[in-house]
Amino acid sequence: MLSETVFLKLKGFFAESRIIPIAVFTDITAALKATELLLKHDITAVEITLRTDSALTCIDAVRRRFPELCLGCGTVLSREELDAVSERGVDFAVSPCWSNDLFEHASTLQIPYIPGIATPTELFRALEAGSDLVKFFPAAAIGGASYLKSIIAPFRKRGFHVIPTGGITESNITQFLSIPEVICCGMSSIIERSLLEKGDFEELERRIVRFIDIIAQLRDRHQAF
Repeated sequence: MLSETVFLKLKGFFAESRIIPIAVFTDITAALKATELLLKHDITAVEITLRTDSALTCIDAVRRRFPELCLGCGTVLSREELDAVSERGVDFAVSPCWSNDLFEHASTLQIPYIPGIATPTELFRALEAGSDLVKFFPAAAIGGASYLKSIIAPFRKRGFHVIPTGGITESNITQFLSIPEVICCGMSSIIERSLLEKGDFEELERRIVRFIDIIAQLRDRHQAF
């Protein structure tokens, strides 16, 4: 089994940042520039998805340039992909769905693995297998924060953390982050693919700053009570 210390460190990154930018990179230059902007604004975790042919190359480049980054890989759908990202020294791997096989293989590889869930049954299976950190996907499309609260409620006493992902925006992020079990939110809107393709890094940085402000306001609100 994976060391609990490793998972505690990972959860510390997530709890501090409260957001995990999710990126679909098609070239190294854009990957390095976007990551540089995230770190400039103290966002220390990022997830690069395996949705492009150049994803692994971008992961290699980002890992070399920014060794301090908490680097994850998303859209992991096979043992072969899990092997590939593990060899590259990523800090965590994520799937959009639940897989007993991938969960067990990740344990063998000693890599933190975050499975995806969308229903009470899938959440129960993940908890039964020993996973106390899961991705809720597709968060907005399947019913949003109210649906997530509903499926969490019967299992709350088990103690676990959730990362809602899919359709998280400026308008709904606080609804998700207000749920006690939500440790952070995964967000593709903060590094929108169209902005990368246009090379519009000024707008990308403005989005980063807006989300940082939202997180800061949420923290201030909690400290007031």
